[in-house]
Amino acid sequence: MPAPDIARFSRAARANPRATLIALDVDGTVSAIAATPGEALVDASLRRTLQALAQRYHLWFISGRDADQIRDMLRIEKAGYVGAHGLEIWDAGGLRPLVEAPGLQSQLDQIWDDVTADIPEVAPYAERKRWGVAFHYRAVPRSSKVPKQLQSSIEAHLTPGLRIRSGKQVYEVVPELDHDKGTALGWLIDTLRPRLVFVAGDDLTDVAMFKLLAERRSRSELDGLSVAVLQGRETPQEIVEAADVTVDGVQELHRLVLRLHSSW
Repeated sequence: MPAPDIARFSRAARANPRATLIALDVDGTVSAIAATPGEALVDASLRRTLQALAQRYHLWFISGRDADQIRDMLRIEKAGYVGAHGLEIWDAGGLRPLVEAPGLQSQLDQIWDDVTADIPEVAPYAERKRWGVAFHYRAVPRSSKVPKQLQSSIEAHLTPGLRIRSGKQVYEVVPELDHDKGTALGWLIDTLRPRLVFVAGDDLTDVAMFKLLAERRSRSELDGLSVAVLQGRETPQEIVEAADVTVDGVQELHRLVLRLHSSW
């Protein structure tokens, strides 16, 4: 099935809201990129739009953050939350893991200690998650050697069962498991059985969702639209190439998702 144009997809979604899945990344997609994760905010107007969509559609957020953290940040009733790049969910049944990783917590604690001891300046920006550790370096000057030193330190301290994943001015240590945002989207599609799927994201980890949607669409299983949210020169070319359409920033995404509501 060919990629749909926005107008046609919006009309089809409005006509079949309970047969439509909306899956959105969080940071850089519905909230602007901030210096630290704790500073990220969702605009009140966009939150109202998302709340309205959650009343009609299957609305899910798929993020690298912990699932309960996304829920507390967004506060969208009736939405579902996939955290840790597909390793856990929060839905009507509460928080639950989708995988098992024995011994993970002690490994993460150790790499936190080792890397922050090597590079103390990243310690204030290191984020300990339930399934990983994110070492942010957005706050350091662009001319700094810290990013290369940080990568080298992480790689030196990686233990079996862990891997490094890069994003926008962040290196994240995560378990070496065959799960990502693409497998999370596939799980949602298999569980909810939508006929239409709308996906939006802004970073390399979202490419897996776009590719999964394209693969499912190629089998004529469903209609779908993938949207890359551009963030200037920080936008990876891979996500632009994998998406059906692009929008310029969070505000442009807001204008696009407004078209999925029949009253706007």
